[in-house]
Amino acid sequence: MALLIFWLLSGSAVCPDLSDQKRPRRLGNLAEVVPQTPTSFRSRDIPDTSPDMGSDPGDVVIPLDVSRDSGRHRSHREKSVVGGDDRVDRRPATRDALRALEDEILRDRSSAEDHAEVAYRCADDLDDLKHVVCRLPHLEDYFALSERFLAVEQANASLHVTVERLVPLEMLRHVRDAMAESQDLQKDYADKKGRGKVESFKVGVFIKF
Repeated sequence: MALLIFWLLSGSAVCPDLSDQKRPRRLGNLAEVVPQTPTSFRSRDIPDTSPDMGSDPGDVVIPLDVSRDSGRHRSHREKSVVGGDDRVDRRPATRDALRALEDEILRDRSSAEDHAEVAYRCADDLDDLKHVVCRLPHLEDYFALSERFLAVEQANASLHVTVERLVPLEMLRHVRDAMAESQDLQKDYADKKGRGKVESFKVGVFIKF
């Protein structure tokens, strides 16, 4: 397509005798061809002008390079500006995003430190549990002694109740023993008193004789 355009231009420069009626038609055909080629001569490394090509003052110069501000590029630029894709407007957003990222990193670091502290506390509690487990045999002995002591206390309480029941009987026994002893004393006194009467009677009889 580019060679066709180059041939058309070179033909118009070599044949200056063509009538003016044919030029508009040729130029019109050229104008119809140009929009269909978005690439320029510069993009294909072909110079815009050739030393063999002449310039006719009467020729109408048609720019072959497609403007960069075409509909597609212009719409893309408008979308970039509307979407905040401009470099100048993007800097504050990037700074805010970095600041927010730093804040998030600091929060994550603080959360990680809290979790590490919790892990340390759990490790300390685990060590304490290990010590308790090591002391379990002693605790079992203590529990056994506690159970035995409780049994002794229960037996002591039962014995105390029994003693309380036997106290009146014990008192009665003491009273009975005291009564028996008193009776023995009275009997001895009576026996001694009777023997005294007999002796005094014998003495009186001996005196009379």
